[in-house]
Amino acid sequence: MLGTGSVERTLLSAAFGVATTLDLDLAIAVVVSSCLRKSKSTASGQECPLHTSDADVCATILPTETLMKINFPLLLLVLLPLSLPAQSVSDSGGKPFVIEYYYKTKWGHADEFLQLFKKNHYPLLKKQVELGRMLKVWVDQPRYHTTEDGRWDYRVTIVFKNSLAANEPFDEEMMKKQLWPDQATYSREEQRRFEILDAHWDLPIKNLELDPK
Repeated sequence: MLGTGSVERTLLSAAFGVATTLDLDLAIAVVVSSCLRKSKSTASGQECPLHTSDADVCATILPTETLMKINFPLLLLVLLPLSLPAQSVSDSGGKPFVIEYYYKTKWGHADEFLQLFKKNHYPLLKKQVELGRMLKVWVDQPRYHTTEDGRWDYRVTIVFKNSLAANEPFDEEMMKKQLWPDQATYSREEQRRFEILDAHWDLPIKNLELDPK
């Protein structure tokens, strides 16, 4: 039964404005069955976050005075975490998470960019591989020229341990100060590295399973 804990039931009772266990169970059943789909409500002109057919059921099961007392913002706050699907282990851990980082330099500056990247950014990535946040880092470069609209000079592929490692906040500042004690020079060269870019974009990658399991 949804909201069977004492704290949850107390919050739900406050949200619905009901006091008895029967009224609360009926209210929960109606809202859960409707999945909180939004539509217009009753003749009172108030907006009800239930589908039209569910609003009719709601009005049939619950008294009008109960409907008028429902605190919908509080109700959503309580029920939303309970309605979200649980994140699977494969999404949060286990499977590596791959992101491709593309760099398009201004004409004539590709070599300069690569030198600055190797000096002021690649060591930071290697450090994170040592720490286990990343599994692998490599750089690709096109063999031939392409059209200008599709041109890129370097693609840096990073394989993170998992999606959490890729998306959780990670403080790099202390690591940067350890790797580059001369922060003034580091900041100046990093600014230069991005000044000679025409474009930069990130592309998370996922594998497609073509063979049935």
